[in-house]
Amino acid sequence: MNYTVYKNSMINTLNAFREYANVFYPIKANANPKVVKLLNPYVRGYEVESIFHARYLINNIGISPNRILYSFQTTSLKDVDSLMKLGINHYVIDDIERCKYILKKGNQNEIKLNIVLRIDVLEVIYVDIIVKWGASVDDILYMKKLVREEGHFVEGISYYIPQEINSMENSIKVIKFIAQNIGIEENQVLDIGGGITYTELAMIKTRTNDIFKKDISLVIEPGRTLLNPNIDLVVTVYAIRKKKGHILVFIDSGIYSGLIDHLIKGRRFEMVSMKKGTNLESYIVCGNSSDISDVIGEYLLPNNIKEGDKLLIKGCGAYCSEMDMDFCKDKRANYILVDS
Repeated sequence: MNYTVYKNSMINTLNAFREYANVFYPIKANANPKVVKLLNPYVRGYEVESIFHARYLINNIGISPNRILYSFQTTSLKDVDSLMKLGINHYVIDDIERCKYILKKGNQNEIKLNIVLRIDVLEVIYVDIIVKWGASVDDILYMKKLVREEGHFVEGISYYIPQEINSMENSIKVIKFIAQNIGIEENQVLDIGGGITYTELAMIKTRTNDIFKKDISLVIEPGRTLLNPNIDLVVTVYAIRKKKGHILVFIDSGIYSGLIDHLIKGRRFEMVSMKKGTNLESYIVCGNSSDISDVIGEYLLPNNIKEGDKLLIKGCGAYCSEMDMDFCKDKRANYILVDS
């Protein structure tokens, strides 16, 4: 089992994002060192949500701490001293008490902090879901004042619209709301998170400049839209069984060893055989864990498929690898970089 990374295609996609925004790569999407080192010359920095990934980037990859944008919402307060000692000074914050705490620690460590404040989009988009991140306008205005009084810099405003409710209409609503109620000042950025393509980013850039009536510096954090089109997964068929009129094909991956987007997002992967065959037959593709629910779905594959054959599962670059557990396997998937 291995991931095939199409280098030229990946860089071209990244450059398409860079045309309209500063790219901060979300390391949680895929922390494989081959991927990180491929992207490193082209990204402005890294969006990080755990001290583990911060240490990994700094100590293992050699990334400068000032290129890390650390989302503080998920971090225990006990880790703040360690983050300061690592030299990280860019933070995304959405809570007043956490804001006060990190400002205090910044002062104690004599570090000038750059703070991005994240707004709660549900103030603008009324949907019946719970979004766990984001502060109210009143809280953001209070934190802006607090950050400045403590001698630090408000780097900008951040928002993230969950993929399930994402649309151009929603993005424009949020941007208009920020313009009217908070504002983006000189040398500040608008961090729009991820979940959109570079085509959508181009539209957002144009509309944002129109709304603010000036050129706004955008930050984008593309995970799936950068990685999935440019990384495929090659798996091996290790068993074929017939059961109740169906043919089951077992592969050395699955929902619980990488392809969990099938479960949590209802995603249907594109799957093709790497052997020639014109006559197709319906197969139920199953993963290799001991969980009875580890079924990827029904696919048309060549009717001459055999144990040992390879299947290509397209668009598996984001999160699949990070969730690839050594569950019922002796090792994690390898990475192969190809020029294409």
